[in-house]
Amino acid sequence: MNHLEAQSNIMPFINGQIPPDKQEEFVMHMNSCSKCHEELEVYYILLKGMQQLDSKEKFSTNLSQDLDNKLNKLYRGAKGRHNIKVSAFGIFMAVVCVFIAIIYATIITSVYSYEQQTKRNVQGEFYFYDKLGGKLFCPDYYEDRVVEGESYKVVDEVTNFEKIRDYNILRDQLYKILDVGEVLVNETPVN
Repeated sequence: MNHLEAQSNIMPFINGQIPPDKQEEFVMHMNSCSKCHEELEVYYILLKGMQQLDSKEKFSTNLSQDLDNKLNKLYRGAKGRHNIKVSAFGIFMAVVCVFIAIIYATIITSVYSYEQQTKRNVQGEFYFYDKLGGKLFCPDYYEDRVVEGESYKVVDEVTNFEKIRDYNILRDQLYKILDVGEVLVNETPVN
């Protein structure tokens, strides 16, 4: 606020009619500009003194202190309104952020559900363990084929005899897998 604006708000301040959006700037200007504060003090003392004489009430001996108290009260009120606006804006932004987070989570969840449903539709019912679990294991062995296959990698030195024996075991297991596949194909209903 410049000097001209501050001086034009002196009378509204004394009458208690200064606009709320100008109050904080007015008080800050009066506290920082000694020239304007002095002019405000002269007008305040003159007008308030005349009001007290006209109304025949007890004359205040320290109108300068009354002015400072009135300026401080006006500043606290303006600052409080400003803090309420800032707090309301902060709460509004927090609500908006929470709302956006909920929408984002909902979209991500629906995309994930759609992808899972598409996967189920493409892979069919035999993809899942509860439908095919019993056929994933060999009846002769109680270990999973992947785990069993990993054990063949650990062999230190393999003789030709062991290689032929392992080949025969794998060939037998391959035939068993092919038999399971034929059973599955024959059990699968045609749409």
